[in-house]
Amino acid sequence: MPETFGTFIAGLIRRYGTAQAVADAIGMSLSAFSRGVRNEGTLSVENLLKLAEHAGEAPSTLLRLGDKGRVADLIERLYGPANPHALTTDQRELLGLWQTLGEEAERSLRTLLRALADQPRRGKKTA
Repeated sequence: MPETFGTFIAGLIRRYGTAQAVADAIGMSLSAFSRGVRNEGTLSVENLLKLAEHAGEAPSTLLRLGDKGRVADLIERLYGPANPHALTTDQRELLGLWQTLGEEAERSLRTLLRALADQPRRGKKTA
């Protein structure tokens, strides 16, 4: 879980490229989005749920980061806590794409993924 709402938003902006792109994704104007981010706790429940959807994050996580913990508690009482093993939106998309591959493409991609997984991650120092 991200440490703060600001940390989460900064990561999402890096992923989308611009704050405008994030605002567009959740159907907000840039000025309203910026105000909501600056004044933590002022984004609506709907906006926070849309952010969770686009980020592939558990709704209750985003609601708590956005100062809507009571709503998160209510959702979890009604539907149960977030599944820590649930797939993110991005992971579900990748699985959907994987299922469209033919056998040869799947083998090639599996080889590439294994090679990439063996490389050190960018930004992480290795001993």
